[in-house]
Amino acid sequence: MAYRYLILLFVLFSCKKVVYYKDSPLTGKSLAIAHRGGRTGLLRENTIYGSTEALKKTDGVEIDIQISKDGTIWLSHNVEVENCETTINCFPETRDAEIKTIQNCNKDELFYNRLEDLIAYMSTKYPDKYLIVDLKGWIPCSINSAGIEGMMRTEAEEVARLGNKYHFSSHILLESDLVSVLNWGKKTAPEMKTFLRVFGDLERGMLICLKEKVHGISFKLHADEQLTDDYIALLHKKGLQISVWNLNNTQELEYWQQKGVDYIQFDL
Repeated sequence: MAYRYLILLFVLFSCKKVVYYKDSPLTGKSLAIAHRGGRTGLLRENTIYGSTEALKKTDGVEIDIQISKDGTIWLSHNVEVENCETTINCFPETRDAEIKTIQNCNKDELFYNRLEDLIAYMSTKYPDKYLIVDLKGWIPCSINSAGIEGMMRTEAEEVARLGNKYHFSSHILLESDLVSVLNWGKKTAPEMKTFLRVFGDLERGMLICLKEKVHGISFKLHADEQLTDDYIALLHKKGLQISVWNLNNTQELEYWQQKGVDYIQFDL
C-alpha cells in the first residue's frame, strides 16, 4: 500500500510546475449523520418529519434535493415527481403549485417538503447540528430541461442563499461531483462547506480538492477502492475532511468513528 502514497507524493511534487500543498492538520469529533433525512422502515426518506425525528438522536441529517420549474428546492432523491407511486412528471418541468397538492397514498400528509422549511427548523431548534445537502445530476426529462449543469448551479446558489437567510451556512455541507457547481454555491455563501463526491480514485479526488479549495471528499464505502487509515490521515494532514456513506448498522458506524472519519452517513 505504501507505494501508492509514494506515487501520490511524486505527482504532488514533480509536475511541470511544482505545486506544494502545505500541511494544515485537522482534528475534530466524528459526527453521525442520518442518511436521506433519517429514513427507516416506518418513516419515508427526505421528509421534514423524518428529519426532525432523526435530529433527536444524531449530529445531523443528509438530504437529497431537486429543483422545480419555479426554482424552488424540494426534498427528493429522484428527479421524477410521483403521485402515489405513479410518475407524473419531473421536478425541473413541474410547477410548485402542482407539487404542493401531492399527498401520500394515505392522504394524511403532503408528499414533498421544501428545503427552506427544513433549514428554518434546524436553524431554530438545532443550530449546532449539521445538514448535508446532496446535489446530483439527472437524465434530462426532455429538451426543456437539458441544461443540467446550469440548473445545478442554480440549486447550489439557492442552497447558499437559504443558508445565509437563516444564518445557518456554516452548518451546511454541499456535496456534488461537479467542482464548478460547488464553487458556484461557495460564491454566495463562503462559510458553507463543499465536498466533492468520489466513487474511487481517492488520490485524484484529494488533488482536485486541494487545487480547487474544496473542503473535503464525500466517499461511497464498499466501492472498488478501500478507505485506509493512511488515506484518512493524509487527508487530515492536508486540511481536508471526509464524509462517508452509507452504513446500515451501528457496528460499522462505531468502526469508522474510531478511524476518525469526520462525517458518517448511516441509515437509522
